[in-house]
Amino acid sequence: QLLIFNLITKQDKMKNGCFILILGCLIISNLQAGINQADSITQLINTSRNEIEKAGLLLARSKSSAPDQTEKLLADALEAYSIYLKNKHPEGRVDALLQVAGIFSRQNKYQAALDTSMSALRLAMENNYLTGQAYAYSSIGRNYTQMGRYQEAELNLFQSLSLLTQTGNEKETADLRNRIGVLYFRSGKFQQALAQYDTAIEVANRYGLDLALS
Repeated sequence: QLLIFNLITKQDKMKNGCFILILGCLIISNLQAGINQADSITQLINTSRNEIEKAGLLLARSKSSAPDQTEKLLADALEAYSIYLKNKHPEGRVDALLQVAGIFSRQNKYQAALDTSMSALRLAMENNYLTGQAYAYSSIGRNYTQMGRYQEAELNLFQSLSLLTQTGNEKETADLRNRIGVLYFRSGKFQQALAQYDTAIEVANRYGLDLALS
């Protein structure tokens, strides 16, 4: 949102029209790529060697499918959770819960997303799954941001940042810095937001990541 806003304010109407057209083409292209990837993963699911592999592939398909197909995404994530539960795989359960939370957030069901993220955090803490804890804090922070609870959002997002740094997952902080930037932008702390966006871009460039600023 911030990136598009900045571009629009600097261009005339004709250039805005070209930009929107290009953006639309990119979105369509990305959606098609996601559909193709989901089809490939489906083939792998059908030939998976064991249930844990199948659960991982279900989660991968849930993340790669078209974002407007939220019911299908949710079904895959819940099936993966069920498999992980049956096979006593707590880390997988955490990952599946966080995917479910992400889908609820897409559906604007922020309280359900928050509750699910907190369940994931408790499970991750019970099993000393630090990376899962980091992602859970990030998900909690994102949903608090959407709910306008900025102080709680900031606390959880920085807890996630601390854990990602502690576990050597600096690459993952690019998206997290973007989320912190969104939080600061929405709470009117524009200079702090820009600083977080700049850091997110630096990390993304360092690791060759594609980063879409929100």
